[in-house]
Parts: sequence; C-alpha cells; structure tokens
Amino acid sequence: MIIPVVVPVKAHVQKFIINRYGDGKSHAMPVRKLTFLGDMLSLALVKHTFMQTNFSPPAGCFLIFYVSSETKFMEVPSEKMKLLQAAFERNFRDCLISFVTGYHYGTGNQMQAVKKFLESHQISEDEMSSDTAWKIWRDFEVKMERIRTNNFRKVVGAIPKHVGKIENSSVVFGMS
Repeated sequence: MIIPVVVPVKAHVQKFIINRYGDGKSHAMPVRKLTFLGDMLSLALVKHTFMQTNFSPPAGCFLIFYVSSETKFMEVPSEKMKLLQAAFERNFRDCLISFVTGYHYGTGNQMQAVKKFLESHQISEDEMSSDTAWKIWRDFEVKMERIRTNNFRKVVGAIPKHVGKIENSSVVFGMS
C-alpha cells in the first residue's frame, strides 16, 4: 500500500529537496526505505487507526512523499511534523555548508560559492537571498573558529600575549 505524507516546508527547503532527491519538477515524490528521506519519514510515521480519509494540501509550500507501507493507517503527528521540518532544514544547512566549504577552499570566494549552490538547486532570491545563505556559512565558520581556538588553548595551553617584534624572521627559535 502506498500512502501520501504531506510535509509543509519553507520555499527554499522545498526547492532543495525537489532538486536533490526528486525529479526537479514535481513536489510529489516516491520514497523508498533505506534512503535518507525514507529513514526520516519512517522515524516520524506512527500507526493511527482513525486516520482521516479526505486529503487537502496545506496552504503554502509543501512536499508530498509517497511511502510504501504494510498498513494504510499511518500518519505523522504534529509534534513529529515539527521535528521532520527541522530535520529537512538542517539537511539543507549541512549541504550548503559542505558545498561552500569545498568550493571556497577550491576558489577562495565564499559569496560565489553560496550563489553557485543556490543556482544549482534553482533557489531564487525571493525564496532565500544569497546574503541569508552566506550568513549560515559565516555562522558556521565563526563557530568552527571558536572551537579550534578553544581546542588549541586546551591542548597547548597557549595564552595569547605580545612578546615583541621579530626583526629577523629567517630563523626563529623557541626555548622554555
């Protein structure tokens, strides 16, 4: 039995999921088990014996997943729907960060990498601006720099202090 699962999402997440996991055109897609989407939906679906039989799509952006199930009485409760929406948003953020990291280290241009990601997933400026996507990348970089600094200080025990100007930097020796 194939059951439809309707998930309201933000516009940029809808475009991302359609272009990454779907055919790029339709917001309705079949989902198989043992895939990312299949695992996410199987964690959210619960048995419900009094399922509604009428189907009306919600207002705004949404995705329809067709999941194969042994029983037709499966649905996503509202508490798990919020977690599912957050998981899709997190997947978008992680893919954006991974793409920008690789593209940035290859070319050295962060904003170009962000624009290329949005362009490759056909996300327009109305759905998500490139500045907003760049802020996601910037916040990740700030967080990682903070972690790197804290780990360095824990391991090395370094306390930043000014020791003076080095005139001849060809050979530098450190003694303790």
